[in-house]
Amino acid sequence: MDAIVPRFPFLRLPEDVRMRAVRQMSMMEILNFSLSYKQTKSTVRKLNLGIDGIDVHINEQMQIMVDGNQKVVLTFRGLEDIAPKAEFRRPYGDQNRFDFSQFVPNPGFCFKHWLNHLLYIFNQHQIRNIVFDGVPCIQRLLNFRRTFDKFQSLLILASCPDHVAKEVLSKFRPENTLFINEDVPDIDEYITSNLDTICMKSLLKLDQLLIMNSTFISIYTPQFSSRDINRFLKLWMAGSNRTLAMLCIRFEIPTDSKMNQVVKGISHEKVPDDVRRTFTDSRNKALNWIVNGGIDIRRRGDGAIATIEIAGNNRDFNMFVWPS
Repeated sequence: MDAIVPRFPFLRLPEDVRMRAVRQMSMMEILNFSLSYKQTKSTVRKLNLGIDGIDVHINEQMQIMVDGNQKVVLTFRGLEDIAPKAEFRRPYGDQNRFDFSQFVPNPGFCFKHWLNHLLYIFNQHQIRNIVFDGVPCIQRLLNFRRTFDKFQSLLILASCPDHVAKEVLSKFRPENTLFINEDVPDIDEYITSNLDTICMKSLLKLDQLLIMNSTFISIYTPQFSSRDINRFLKLWMAGSNRTLAMLCIRFEIPTDSKMNQVVKGISHEKVPDDVRRTFTDSRNKALNWIVNGGIDIRRRGDGAIATIEIAGNNRDFNMFVWPS
């Protein structure tokens, strides 16, 4: 007859002892531990594990990704799937790195319950990124939108057809960042929101740039003439795009724009090439942009100074608005 191994009274241990023990667990063990009782769920939350964020990826399937030192990916076949596949991934620099998959214990959670559980135990107030890739069912989009409130960033990849991209844009409004990796026509109403950052691939028109009320704008475009850049700079100096801090326009092929054409009719000051200045990205204080030389222009009214440059072998037009 097999001996019965008594259960260890883990939850009766002092809280600091429990916390130290849980900190030694792998991400898989922590996730399993959090599902045991309400008390273990609260214990994991108190750890403040310091993950980078929780993302949701939508295509034919749905994934919740916990992005941290160790990554967890839960893959669902649909919103009501209560048996998601779990993948646990160690950091790329780990010599003992290996990925493995398993089905986590089934607590009867569907997608919404798992999402809320992970947001709670990892102390996340909202989803970081929602990524759309491919052709998800439109009805699934509507049902999916009801499973959460706010999220930081929306990413629409090139594999999404135009009609899906527009449906996503109409139903999902991010708090901070919009990233569109394809040229979607007729989306002016979606790029006028007070977003912190807009990154998009587009057949850029001057009117579109003027209605973007964002701090950081990055555009990948086939062409944008030196005449349009000149008009934009003149309008900026007159007071348009007042929230703009950085503009980056990258051309598919090197532009034939010349700086003398870009600043034609604009009062400006040439900064010597050996003058090196650091532009700090307000979204991430640890991220700095080095500006070598360039041309300074000044906005009328408040005197704000911006530096413009054509760089990257004539493939990039950059504009940096210095904080006052």
